[in-house]
Amino acid sequence: MWENRCKVAVSGVGFSKVTRSAEIPLAAHALTAVQEAVADSGLKMSDIDGLATYPELPATGHAEVDGISIVSVNCMMAMLKLPNLSWHIQVGTTNIGGAVQQAVNALLAGVCKYAVVWRAMHNPRGTYQNLPGAYAQGAAQFTAPYGFGGPVPAGSSGTTRTARRWRHWP
Repeated sequence: MWENRCKVAVSGVGFSKVTRSAEIPLAAHALTAVQEAVADSGLKMSDIDGLATYPELPATGHAEVDGISIVSVNCMMAMLKLPNLSWHIQVGTTNIGGAVQQAVNALLAGVCKYAVVWRAMHNPRGTYQNLPGAYAQGAAQFTAPYGFGGPVPAGSSGTTRTARRWRHWP
């Protein structure tokens, strides 16, 4: 049996208002979610000493602007002003699961006692799929005209449709 079994737990969950087009910046939504998660866990904000996130853009077509289209660790640190912050990470090569994994590793290593992990995403008004150019080139020519190429470029819709057409799936 793994020696670290039952040593780490998710103890709080928070989320912000879900709308089609948010009237407030993404950073405000993320801050609300983090504050709710900490309150739900029964901790105080001053207890939090670790932060982790995966701030990838949720869709193509708009610029990466911290606090507007992504919420980085630096942005969250500036908003929270945590007095005992000892560890933070911003993963960019995996997904939110990578940030959770890094937080678990930090907790097990004793680098921090309480870590908050968040994933903030939305599409700023008027920017969803605001793709540059009028022509799809390369591999995108087979998917972009049909709307496949947003948050999940190799999305299941395109894959399923293609497989059904060529009789690979029922």
